[in-house]
Amino acid sequence: QLLCPAWISKANAVQRAGRTGRVRNGNVYRLYTRRVFNQYMDKFELGEMSRVPLDSVILDLKTMLEEEATTILRDCIEPPEMLNIEKSFSSLHQQNFLTKPNDEGIPTT
Repeated sequence: QLLCPAWISKANAVQRAGRTGRVRNGNVYRLYTRRVFNQYMDKFELGEMSRVPLDSVILDLKTMLEEEATTILRDCIEPPEMLNIEKSFSSLHQQNFLTKPNDEGIPTT
């Protein structure tokens, strides 16, 4: 997994500014212009399951529960793309964490 630089969302920027002055007087210093805020920042951030690989989530689900991980992930409020789920199963299988590259795979020891 790689950490890639990305703009925060407008909602995050507003929330962070709201923290200023709660305990004592303070100022907000933003290191971007109003133009950047308006043109490049999304209104809200994508849910984490849409942004990151699901390998560790799937492995945790497979070891803790007896249900299929795909079923649980598809029932989330903001479910990840099926392609991301399939890529994570494939990755886990290639690294020998699962016996098969799908929900039928059993975690290895």
